[in-house]
Amino acid sequence: LPLLKSHYVRRLLQYLGKYAFMQRKTRGFWKVPMQTNQYLLNKLSLKFACAYTNTQESSEIDTLQKQSQDA
Repeated sequence: LPLLKSHYVRRLLQYLGKYAFMQRKTRGFWKVPMQTNQYLLNKLSLKFACAYTNTQESSEIDTLQKQSQDA
């Protein structure tokens, strides 16, 4: 039983360590000049928009193909 508890404690400490590391990373990110942040945010949002558009286009093509097969 003590071995089991130490396993959980170790896991918890690993999780907390990763969380603290992520917090430090995010704090550092906002220290970068806002102009750079704006560039990164725009770039990310553009990537997500393109990915979404690509999924929509492929689903429309699939729908058209299914309709032509049904006809």
